[in-house]
Amino acid sequence: MKQCDSNNFAYGDNRWKALLVLSVVCLLAFPLWLHRAMGKDQTTGFVVIDPGHGGIDPGTRSSTGVDEKTIVLAVAKDMVPLLKHDHIKYVLTRDRDKYVSLSDRVQIANRPGDRLLLSIHCDYFKQHGMDGFTVLYAQGASHDSHVAAHLIAVGLIHEGFICHNVRRDTRGLEVLDKSNCPAVLVELGFMSDPHDLRYLTSKSGQQRLAAGLVRGLEAYLRVTR
Repeated sequence: MKQCDSNNFAYGDNRWKALLVLSVVCLLAFPLWLHRAMGKDQTTGFVVIDPGHGGIDPGTRSSTGVDEKTIVLAVAKDMVPLLKHDHIKYVLTRDRDKYVSLSDRVQIANRPGDRLLLSIHCDYFKQHGMDGFTVLYAQGASHDSHVAAHLIAVGLIHEGFICHNVRRDTRGLEVLDKSNCPAVLVELGFMSDPHDLRYLTSKSGQQRLAAGLVRGLEAYLRVTR
């Protein structure tokens, strides 16, 4: 995706960011934990992993000719063995280079019982100085979406990635606004930034991104189980 507001709040030192995000998560998650502990709203279902773009829609293309659709699919595929290892049930909106409409992605997420939609993208900004990942949730997002967004941010920070922002999205993105289950969209990094592009396009970087995302998902599912 190509949207980034340079006036948005960006976190500073990684350790302070982790502490800040963890503090927010604790405040957000306690009501959820108490609600579950009282035996209410016990749910099972799939995590929907949504690698953005695909097929005729390449997404953003880097200066080196790498497409966003290729990066996010590689990260999603690297998540699969980790999800299986953690016994997390999942479904991919696409597992190869094919076009899937936004409405079809939402339809998959809106099956009864699905736990979370995680849509994966990459960012781009024409000017220099923008780096790190961003986690987005809808303007009118549920409490669970807030918790998921911050826990996924913690997971990525744990893997050593810089957090650019965790915020509401005001653009009315269909995958966020029309999903019945909690939904977050992660911009894995800026394809316009040389440092971010190196980890986005390297196998080791993609595997670390996958590990951070699954770490966040696993924490979210523990809280909301």
